[in-house]
Amino acid sequence: MNSPKTEHQAAHELHKLDWRTWKRVIFHVDMDAFFASIEIRNNPELRGKPVIVGGPIDSRGVVSACSYETRPFGVRSGMPIRQALQRCPEAIIISGSLKQYGYDSAELMNLLSKFTPQVEPFSIDEAFLDVTGSMRLHGSPSHLAQLIKESINNKLELTCSIGVSENKIMAKMASKLDKPNGLTILDSFLYREKFGPQPVSVLWGIGKKSVVGFNKIGIQTVNDLAKTKPEILIHKLGKFGLHALALANGIDDSEVRRLDLLPDEKSISHETTFPHDSLDKAFLKRALLSLSGRVARRLRKGTFLARTVSVKVRSDSFKTITRDKTLSKPTSDPKLFMKQLAH
Repeated sequence: MNSPKTEHQAAHELHKLDWRTWKRVIFHVDMDAFFASIEIRNNPELRGKPVIVGGPIDSRGVVSACSYETRPFGVRSGMPIRQALQRCPEAIIISGSLKQYGYDSAELMNLLSKFTPQVEPFSIDEAFLDVTGSMRLHGSPSHLAQLIKESINNKLELTCSIGVSENKIMAKMASKLDKPNGLTILDSFLYREKFGPQPVSVLWGIGKKSVVGFNKIGIQTVNDLAKTKPEILIHKLGKFGLHALALANGIDDSEVRRLDLLPDEKSISHETTFPHDSLDKAFLKRALLSLSGRVARRLRKGTFLARTVSVKVRSDSFKTITRDKTLSKPTSDPKLFMKQLAH
């Protein structure tokens, strides 16, 4: 005799995902272990071996990226190199090539733009795509996602994981559910199903300090946060509380922002989010150089020059620090930007 189904189980079985009811169809394309995968592609003898990109091997060196062969040992991005080697002594350490990574990133963005003009690079190895207008041509999100994955594999010899949903938050969260080389499609019902029971720390942009703050007011899981009254969150956490509430409920009205230059644009910027806090100077310098290079390319594309250079740092508690430097002459040279920012 079969056991009676709970109301929850019945609802899950009856649910049918229908992307045609969505206002928008958003992809989040996230490359798999990008830096490490590039090194393995360029050095086939590394295939199947535990590879770590990062260094140096001292008290400040951290893991910038690591191959999936290191994951069973508990190695993760942002971890001190020494700790990573203690967990995985056989790991091969590679310092990496930011120039190569930047080239592959540019190739990736160019490739994605062939599927839709609505491409928003989010970091060196990930991007949001608004493919709403492409559905008539490609038939379904899953078909288009497979075409993109095949194109990336054929052109770059790399794999990616793609999250598909009706907004950027849910697409971003979906892309990490099936890695590497995965494809996950979520609507709001499935989003709650997947993430609701999980710790609040699983949410995009929620760091350790934020988790402590949530725990103090009795919020342990994503479901707890999703059901908390807005006024309580505002009282305890300010505007960040409302932001977190939207994350928990998968609510996001922000658009995929193309990086085309507008004639009246006053500033040009790029930003990235690290998976973990880092004090590794070499890692931070590589990241800063990458961002400077991307800004410089957009300046040159628009035949613009810049005189004031800014760097913005945001902590996991969303505290933001900004520093500006004014150059003696306007320029589009990324090396000059770096020279100013490094001091």
